Amino acid sequence: GSLIANGDSVLITFLVTDPDSILFEFHPAGLLFDPSHPARLSIEYGETGDDFDHDGHSTAADTTIKHQLAIWRQATPADSFARLPSANFEDSDEMEADIPGFSRYAIAY
Repeated sequence: GSLIANGDSVLITFLVTDPDSILFEFHPAGLLFDPSHPARLSIEYGETGDDFDHDGHSTAADTTIKHQLAIWRQATPADSFARLPSANFEDSDEMEADIPGFSRYAIAY
């Protein structure tokens, strides 16, 4: 609830909460950025491969899923995930979104 003064430091940690999904947390949870200057989150997902539905084959269904991918945010563990306006650079398997603060994030469709 207070501003961070110039020269102050904040220990930032990154936690992968589910190694089988693209689900992770930034701490300290609740840290908010200036709404007029949000942070930009960039995530590469190329290591997931092209089998997005995990059926063992890359098909048209996987291409459809790839087009629908976005970055989602869960502000607190009690909240539902909310889809953020995301840019999906499919040719480089990378996504970007402006984020308002630290919490739980995921790539989903």
